[in-house]
Amino acid sequence: MEPIVCLGGATLLGALVSARIVQAVGEPAVPLDDSYIHFNYARSFARLEPFSYAPGAPPSSGATSLGWVLALSLGWLVGFRELSIIWVAWALGWLCLGLLAWDTLRVARRFARPAIAWTAPLMVLCFAPHSWFAASAMEVIPLAWLLMRSARLCLDYAEAEPALRRAAPALITCTAAAITRPEGVLAAGWVCLTLSIYGGRARRLAPLALVGPFVSPAVNWLLTGQALSATAQAKLLSTGPYATSDTLWQAQLHNLKIFFNTLLNGELWAQGVIPPGHAWLPVVAVLALPLAARRRPLAWVVILTFALGALLPTSYWTFLVNRLRYLWPFAAAWLIALVGLCELVARGLAWLAARPLLARRLPGWVATRGAALTGVALGIWLAWSLARGYPDALRDLVVSARGVHAQQVSLARWAKATLPPGATIGVNDAGAIAYLSDHPTFDLVGLTTPGEARAWRAGPGPRFERYEHEVELPPYLILYPSWLQVEPVLGRELTRRSVYYATILGAPEMVAYETRRDLLRSGEAPPGPGSLLDRLDVADLTSEAAHGYELFFAHEGTSDVRVHGQRADGARTHRRQERFQLELAPGGRLWLRAGAEAPLALSVRVAGREVGRFALSGVPWEEVHLTLPSDLPRGRAEVELTSEPAAWFATLHYWSLE
Repeated sequence: MEPIVCLGGATLLGALVSARIVQAVGEPAVPLDDSYIHFNYARSFARLEPFSYAPGAPPSSGATSLGWVLALSLGWLVGFRELSIIWVAWALGWLCLGLLAWDTLRVARRFARPAIAWTAPLMVLCFAPHSWFAASAMEVIPLAWLLMRSARLCLDYAEAEPALRRAAPALITCTAAAITRPEGVLAAGWVCLTLSIYGGRARRLAPLALVGPFVSPAVNWLLTGQALSATAQAKLLSTGPYATSDTLWQAQLHNLKIFFNTLLNGELWAQGVIPPGHAWLPVVAVLALPLAARRRPLAWVVILTFALGALLPTSYWTFLVNRLRYLWPFAAAWLIALVGLCELVARGLAWLAARPLLARRLPGWVATRGAALTGVALGIWLAWSLARGYPDALRDLVVSARGVHAQQVSLARWAKATLPPGATIGVNDAGAIAYLSDHPTFDLVGLTTPGEARAWRAGPGPRFERYEHEVELPPYLILYPSWLQVEPVLGRELTRRSVYYATILGAPEMVAYETRRDLLRSGEAPPGPGSLLDRLDVADLTSEAAHGYELFFAHEGTSDVRVHGQRADGARTHRRQERFQLELAPGGRLWLRAGAEAPLALSVRVAGREVGRFALSGVPWEEVHLTLPSDLPRGRAEVELTSEPAAWFATLHYWSLE
């Protein structure tokens, strides 16, 4: 009866939500472009070209969910192609939601009496993000179920006679969780801990649980030469081009504050899906887990770490994107904690009703059935509080699916019908355009094209410099101009899709361009005569590293691309000091291309010795030089510039000439 109720509830929700989407869009649609990345990799597996993002392309490490891609590839194999594969993703997503509700009920019984435990699956089905992501074709709900099933199997194993045959389901499930998302390492840890403590003869199998987290990195390394996926390089705080121990710690603390102070309080990104003004409630519930579990230490350890797994995504640069999709796999553990809190309230009422002073005045059933009914009522009230956000979330889901369909899917079909066969397209949303256009893509963000993530995250200046020197841009671009911020590479506009009603999109305008190349490398030549001894191209990450260029307080927002006549160059902005190493010659000339908002002077020191000043007149682009002392030693030396007075300036290029 339990699975019928849970799966039946999820099926009804799935039918309602899927019908609304198809009715609004006219065909199956999903609310995230990232879903099409999974579809594309699933197609490559079905074609026996695993990890090739385009037919014949070398393998790339952009598949963030190996397990989910493998599941979808089976749908492709049996004939669900193009958009019809969404039906497969929906079926799996809603099935996993029903199974999540069922396993949540079975785990909740460790923390509450059966009547109160039944409010746990009710909360799971009422929690709007669960339905949103069951319909998203992403791996969010499958991962949530695999984590919950791993937790349930661990608790079942600990409470029964140890047996080798009973260890197998836990090992298989935790491995599936680990290859579905890196966060599945939690399930591997629970199973390893359980078998180590309660395993009996199966104790020797405990290390096998730790194999799963290494499967995806090993596959990535074997096929692409990189263990860390391209998506992880694009999204982790620690892989940012400006990450230092100090900035990393500050960013991590900032994200943790957002999690506890903003998201749990139902504000901003969590508005409408988490009841507002009650940030303390889930925290108290999680901290009360040991009391609710009584003498089941493994139960509260597993669910506590499960709930705190929601903090793992705070290490992502992008943990607030895509409707907080990285957080929701852990939501069911927080719901179990709330059920445990309902149980504690019921126990407290029963204890009070049994006190001699009250026992003489209250009927006997108050301490038993009355307390239980109070706990159930409190759980139902919590579920209703969660369900209040369901209508708005459903509308947002439908509008988001329409938006992605009207923008990315529409442009993909335009490209298929219009662009020359085989022409590569540069994109910053790599999903639908690659999946539906039949054109190879060049992912400027770096999710599916290796090596691009670092320059993308570094800002518009480093992006332009990379396109100048290290990669050749494809002949066509379909992207958000406001994302790229490198206007000199945008040529003739071919078409655009304007969608102003969908908040999930990266920008209202997605535009197709021919690529412009005439401004690339246009700012390379030295401004004056003389033999070139050395050159520092500011904002070029490779040139900066070769010259020991100190970034100081640079970040993603302190660079731009500047155009002057028929020349363009990447710039570092908001500078007050420069320090780098350059080959210099006695009596030579040091040229600087720079800009400033107001007139200022830059004092120049070489190896600690002041050698002169640059005078900037306060325009965005100018080229100035100074003649170095004739007694300056030849060779590589440290050069330092300081603004006087202390004011912002921008630098674009340095040349050292004989």
